[in-house]
Amino acid sequence: MQLRLADIVDLTRERLQYHPGSREIWSGHITALIVTSRFDEARAFAREILDHDFGNDDQMASGSTMVARVDLEAGLALVEQMLSPTSPVPADLYQAHRILLMANRIAEAAEVGQRYINAATNPTWSLMVRIRQACAEGRVDDAEQLYEDFDFSPFDPANNNIQWLALKTLGRNDEAVELLRPLDRPETLVRLGELLSYTHFDPSPFPNLSRRLEEQGIMRREIEPMNFACER
Repeated sequence: MQLRLADIVDLTRERLQYHPGSREIWSGHITALIVTSRFDEARAFAREILDHDFGNDDQMASGSTMVARVDLEAGLALVEQMLSPTSPVPADLYQAHRILLMANRIAEAAEVGQRYINAATNPTWSLMVRIRQACAEGRVDDAEQLYEDFDFSPFDPANNNIQWLALKTLGRNDEAVELLRPLDRPETLVRLGELLSYTHFDPSPFPNLSRRLEEQGIMRREIEPMNFACER
């Protein structure tokens, strides 16, 4: 809650010693490495995740996208594992859809995305699957209509990043920044900092967050583009 991000890396690494079979805790460590922009360490750790035996784990979504953000090949290997059951859990389908789009495997993503929509109970995740797929296929007007038809009024960016994700996917980056600007204050800075887990999140427009990162020696020089975003 104090946004002591460097300390989080040390703590999640220590937790691994006590819970070596917990995919959630492995996911927490790679997330901490990405949040602190330790991308080389995150890439090396992604390979450890890929090679680790988690036993009978019925849900692999936790951490899969984090792996893909720093090592797409490793992420795709996890997608194969996630899709191997006859009926994958919806969360795995959702993350597999995003990773396939990251790899520009658009037709495969469409099939997985439809499987998610058929099984989904979360309307916001279904919205993102539809917008991402439309943008990846170049159907910008369809993606925009999906955004316009959705009621975002119940969602506060301080508690849910769905509208920010939608705007980023639509390529409406200036609007995405303005949506988050009210979070760049002490009482909500933690929530803004959580978005550092997205490698396409740029903290530079937010002076308070940037200052806190600089104080901890955290510099984000690599800003990955969202390759399946709508082109403007």
